[in-house]
Amino acid sequence: MSETGSRLVVSPVDLDWLARALTLDDLLCDQPALERLVSSLPLISLETWPQGSEVVRQGERGEDIFVVYSGRLSVRHQRGSEPPREIGTLKPGDIFGEIGFFLKAGRSATVRCEEDCRIFHFPAKAFASLLERERLLDRWVKQMATDRLKRMFLPEG
Repeated sequence: MSETGSRLVVSPVDLDWLARALTLDDLLCDQPALERLVSSLPLISLETWPQGSEVVRQGERGEDIFVVYSGRLSVRHQRGSEPPREIGTLKPGDIFGEIGFFLKAGRSATVRCEEDCRIFHFPAKAFASLLERERLLDRWVKQMATDRLKRMFLPEG
């Protein structure tokens, strides 16, 4: 990560929101989504990031996953010596960092807070464990990563 967000206490209400944001209630079987997330609680953190902070920077190594809890972030990608271009915005419920997670490569874009943000931070190991247990979620996140890569690297038109 480019910087470090300030850690907040994660409450059951925060985890319940996260379960809904990840559509775990729809994707998972009969066990409540909240219980599944609680098993990862020691590893999941909720962080506050001030406006202007770069949560991840294009090219840096990183495999952790993030979910926006509040605020708005811009996603910028730079090709070669061209100026960076905004390729998207992130809002509450959006995931980012999944491309680096799956490809085990440098970050594909810079994600910057356009206002003060609260962001859930999943260390790569905890997220890998969650995806291993939840195959439907694994497919959903992989599809999202594939769609983002297509938007970033295929010609528009």
